[in-house]
Amino acid sequence: MLIQTERLCLRDPVESDLPRITSYQSDTRYLEHYLKPPDSKLILGLAMEWASEKPRKNYQLIISLKVKSEAIGSIGLRTSNSAVGEAEVGIEIDPNHWGNGFASEALAGIIDLAKSIHIRRLQAITNEKNTRAMALLKTAGFYLDKVTTPFAYLSLLIK
Repeated sequence: MLIQTERLCLRDPVESDLPRITSYQSDTRYLEHYLKPPDSKLILGLAMEWASEKPRKNYQLIISLKVKSEAIGSIGLRTSNSAVGEAEVGIEIDPNHWGNGFASEALAGIIDLAKSIHIRRLQAITNEKNTRAMALLKTAGFYLDKVTTPFAYLSLLIK
């Protein structure tokens, strides 16, 4: 899988992405809104497994700059635990790349993927105090469904 945007490539993960992912997922800025640090190796392994599914139900794509193939984040579109026509979306960006519009650009790319596979509703779950994530999602057209502390649930209806 390869999705290209103006500045980014969203691609399937490879084992060599692990050091970069582990590095940014260890950054204290990244961990600010997490209850516990993620298991980067487990997540990457699952993402690689999903890439070989047929038919494919889940996507966890590496975000990289077109000019450099190393991971600067990851974005997911998961349908396996959702109703038909719905999916969960999630995104993370290396804190060293925050503030450059990469999350918005990657999110637009994954919304296009969702449209192409006939997804009509996306849901995102984030820490209610993660103002950056909340602003990103609202700018992309997501609306707040509910808050169940510490989580906020947002949805986007795709036309």
